[in-house]
Amino acid sequence: MEQDTNSLAFRLRSLRDKAGLTQRALSDSAGITEMAISRIENGHATNVELRTLVALAKALGVSIIDLIPEGG
Repeated sequence: MEQDTNSLAFRLRSLRDKAGLTQRALSDSAGITEMAISRIENGHATNVELRTLVALAKALGVSIIDLIPEGG
């Protein structure tokens, strides 16, 4: 199955991998549960709150724009 490279799931996993972080390390840094990160990365989380995206972007050292899918 081909993964949508424009999805939040793909973007978050790619940025986390690029940063060399585990889900647990990102969880600790962003103040978000590891389960929430897993659900986002697996495409099971819908309607992710803006504050969650902001916390993830800050923890990853990227702009929130880097997480938001185009057209999203």
